[in-house]
Amino acid sequence: MKRSENIMVSIYMITYNHEKYITQAIDSILTQNVQFNYEIVIGEDCSQDNTRSIIMEFAQKFPGIFNLILQEHNVGIFENQMAVFKACRGKYIALLEGDDYWTDPFKLQKQVDFMEANPEYGMVHTDFDEKRDSVFQNYNRCHSLRIPEGNIFDNLLGDQWLIHTPTIMVRAVLIKEYRTFYYANIEETQKWLFDDIGIFLYVASRSKIKYFDYSTAVYRILEESCCHSKSWHQRLLNGCSLYDIKLFFVRKYNVKNQKIVRSLMTGMNKTKLRIAFLEHNLSEAVVAFYQLLKYRAPDFKDCILFVGSFSFINLITGKIQHNK
Repeated sequence: MKRSENIMVSIYMITYNHEKYITQAIDSILTQNVQFNYEIVIGEDCSQDNTRSIIMEFAQKFPGIFNLILQEHNVGIFENQMAVFKACRGKYIALLEGDDYWTDPFKLQKQVDFMEANPEYGMVHTDFDEKRDSVFQNYNRCHSLRIPEGNIFDNLLGDQWLIHTPTIMVRAVLIKEYRTFYYANIEETQKWLFDDIGIFLYVASRSKIKYFDYSTAVYRILEESCCHSKSWHQRLLNGCSLYDIKLFFVRKYNVKNQKIVRSLMTGMNKTKLRIAFLEHNLSEAVVAFYQLLKYRAPDFKDCILFVGSFSFINLITGKIQHNK
């Protein structure tokens, strides 16, 4: 039987300019020790390096395993990932982006075994290692976190980033539901910078989530990526998008826990205040500061940023915006 038949797991991968890392990522899939058929679905978004030629060589070397989605022009992360999700045929989907890699050769088998035996769980994830340049760090041991499992929707609305993409396996039916959910709310969801957070929250709203306390993957931290940046301004914009996603789910599912709502609104408006200060946007600074007052007393740094927004440059900018 060919591996392209009776697919149990689809490995989802999106890639762009990952020439340095893509071989290690794919090799870590091909060395998985499994007792079922799988496919590797890769969305290549018109890289400017040799990423495309590398994945095409793999597809030629291992026929029947790869399904390559070669975009004709750069479509961006969301359109690329939705095309990959749509192409996945497996009962389960495991996510691995082109700059990360797996370290446990039994990752897929152990996760499938659990999911098959526990239908009430929609997702499973594990501990992981981080790699920045050549430095490794184990996330869970380093931060001494107790990772919750089961019904964790409220936990995911908190500040901790509990689930990391290269470690997960999710039921494909939930991804299909999520795609419908995403497009039904496209006016808001298209603004999200972190669609995987949307997936995690949606799955948590529909099912239990299991955590295994051992590492199966390496999450690579690049200087510039959709999740990381050297720019303080970009990091603030990323943080604002993260709060946007969580507050969307708070509204969508009518979350009543005021501690969660207060924490998210406080974090959102603190972030907006910092963005307004950097962008010399006086009107946005005023809105953020007074919204912050509704949920928590501003701290000293908040007040300094607010007062700093009333600089000569900000006043001029504010007048121009007002006149427009």
